Amino acid sequence: MTGNGENKPPAGRRLNLEAEWLVDPATDETRASAKDVSGAGRRLPSEAALSVDPTTDETGAPAEDAPGADRRLHLESALSVGPSTDETRASAKDVSGAVWSPPDVLRLLMALGQNYLWLIVAPIIGVLATVGYLLVKNPTYEVGAQLMLKFGKEMAAPATVSAAGTQTVIPMSIRLENITAEVQIMKDPALVRTVVEELGEDYFYGEDPAVTLLQKIKKWIKDTVSETKEAIRSVLVKIGLLPELSRLDRVILLIQSVLSIEHVTRSDVIELTLSYPDPFAGEEVLGRFLDAYFEKRREIYLDKRVQDFFRNELSAVNAKLEAAEAAHAQMLKENEAWLINDQRSLAVERRAALTHDLETARAVVQIEEDRLDRIDAEISELQALIPSQSSTRRNQIKDQLRLKLVDLQLQLEAEDNRSGARSLQVQSLNEQIAHLQMMIDAEPDRVSDSVVETKNPLLDSLLAQRSAAQLTLVATKTKIETLEDDIAQIEADLETKERVGAQLENIEQDLARLRHSKQAYSQAFEDTRISSEISEALLSNVVVIAKPQGGIAPAKPRVPRTIAVGFVLSLMVASGIILVVDALRPKVRDNTDLARLVGPGVLVRAIANSRRRR
Repeated sequence: MTGNGENKPPAGRRLNLEAEWLVDPATDETRASAKDVSGAGRRLPSEAALSVDPTTDETGAPAEDAPGADRRLHLESALSVGPSTDETRASAKDVSGAVWSPPDVLRLLMALGQNYLWLIVAPIIGVLATVGYLLVKNPTYEVGAQLMLKFGKEMAAPATVSAAGTQTVIPMSIRLENITAEVQIMKDPALVRTVVEELGEDYFYGEDPAVTLLQKIKKWIKDTVSETKEAIRSVLVKIGLLPELSRLDRVILLIQSVLSIEHVTRSDVIELTLSYPDPFAGEEVLGRFLDAYFEKRREIYLDKRVQDFFRNELSAVNAKLEAAEAAHAQMLKENEAWLINDQRSLAVERRAALTHDLETARAVVQIEEDRLDRIDAEISELQALIPSQSSTRRNQIKDQLRLKLVDLQLQLEAEDNRSGARSLQVQSLNEQIAHLQMMIDAEPDRVSDSVVETKNPLLDSLLAQRSAAQLTLVATKTKIETLEDDIAQIEADLETKERVGAQLENIEQDLARLRHSKQAYSQAFEDTRISSEISEALLSNVVVIAKPQGGIAPAKPRVPRTIAVGFVLSLMVASGIILVVDALRPKVRDNTDLARLVGPGVLVRAIANSRRRR
């Protein structure tokens, strides 16, 4: 009973009724509250955070020491009932998700322990896969070389500077720009392309034949992987994602990617490193790269345009000179004009002699024709027969022929002395003598003489003279024809000689001009070559201090490290999979878990504490 006289039910009864209403299984709000709290996915940090012991007060002291008849209840998480139910659940969820408590770590370790077989099998599988990868993958060796930049003789002090003089020689120092310029020259893509094109495609793609079973398996795996990559690349090329490259272009890109050119800090050294599967082949590639670099460097620092000009001009002059000499020799051979001036002089002299003989023969023909005309006129006036008193007499015709023979012999001797035995006149006289001798042999020594008449000896003499004149005329005309043919041949030869002589003269002038040009260009080229060699000898500020040398052991992959990485990665992957699978499992499995979260005692204490504070 209260002080105002009203009868109220005891406080314990009211609390029990409210507790029964709150924990009624048929109440939807109670079930929803339990569902929301259990959906947080984890337990609250501690059951003590949601409930307090009813035998203690707010300060934690026993209830008997607290003033008042009713026991005080409190909820440290500030849970309340009625309109603030959703806010209470959200506060509990935030508290449970922000704190990582030891039970959570133990639960993770418990999940890993329950799947310990996977933690044992996964590293073994990872190590085996790593070993297989190491067996299939080719090792990579590092081939290194070093260059040092120093000042050559072109940067030294001149000889006119005396050490004993007062002039100070300032020492030269290498700037960073000098080394950077050399590094940029080495990074020229044309150098790698030059090396790859010199070595050829077979040098990079050729492989030794597989002998053992392991080598055959390894080769089959590599071929399969290569074919797969080629198929994928061809598809990407067709759809336009990758450019179409030849095999040499891909080698060039690979060499450019594995070739490292770096300037060693705080030094004058440039270090080159090439990662290559074969150390000996890598040494060859890097050596050729250095040769191409030095050649490129000479082209940059040495101006050879003047030398190249004289070299090209000298080559052109040599080609023209060889062609002119060949044409000159061919013309001499075809025209048999080895001494054209002497041959032309002899031909002119022979033509003059033949012309003189021709004029003489024509004069003889004219004389003989006039003589024949006179003989014919005299014969026409003479009688054929004249009276004779002797019965026989000497053959006058034969005597006349003999006289004519003597006359021809005298002419032959005179002509032989004058013109020689091989002259045309001598040949003609010999023919006449032979013909006359035949006629003398045909005539008898004596002829019959009639008293009544006889042949006119004068007529016979004239007939003989006419015969001789006719013979002379025929021989002379034959001689004239021969002389005319010879003169025509000589004229043709002279015309050919004149033409050939003019051509040979032009060719000889060209030869003389070309020989002079060759001599001038040869001298100029030799001077420029000597100057270029002197300049190249002076330009010596880059030296190779370490030739290309391949490593003894492969740089990649490192077997112990790779196996350790495979072991750790497989263990981490297995642990991650186990924890993810465990996290995806539901955490609230029965009513006991719900009771621990939102049991009747917890809710009753929370409600009582809230009303007491009012």
